[in-house]
Amino acid sequence: MISLPRTGNFTADYAADEAKFDAIEPGRPYWFEGTNVIGVSMDPATTRPILPDDSGDTHGVGTTAAVLKANPEAIVVLVEGVNADAETWAFTHPAVDIVSTSYEYPGSPPIPFHLQDSYTGVVELGKQHFGAADNSPAAYPPDGTSGP
Repeated sequence: MISLPRTGNFTADYAADEAKFDAIEPGRPYWFEGTNVIGVSMDPATTRPILPDDSGDTHGVGTTAAVLKANPEAIVVLVEGVNADAETWAFTHPAVDIVSTSYEYPGSPPIPFHLQDSYTGVVELGKQHFGAADNSPAAYPPDGTSGP
């Protein structure tokens, strides 16, 4: 569990709790006290686990806010990392029902690891997978999560 102050000053709040974020272990879920949010980092190379690296890296915040506004009782699990470990965790964890992915690669080229885990999660485990292509107008037919 991570208990954080929320004063409205992100820089000051983060500085006060930097040691908590430095202690985050990849692959271990953390609940943010007072929220319906659980975060797990599968990206050991990130500079700030579970948090955006900078103000321009807030991808997914709007989607998360929309889900929680529509269903305040939903529990949102944020899985950080675009890699095989993150995909496997999200698509096979028994507490996850819906997986929303966005890979952000221009042209939406296929990524070798994500479709196998998606198949396992959707077909074998009954999960729902919502995939988003990048923001370019290109559809990439080999990528099952791409297209208009």
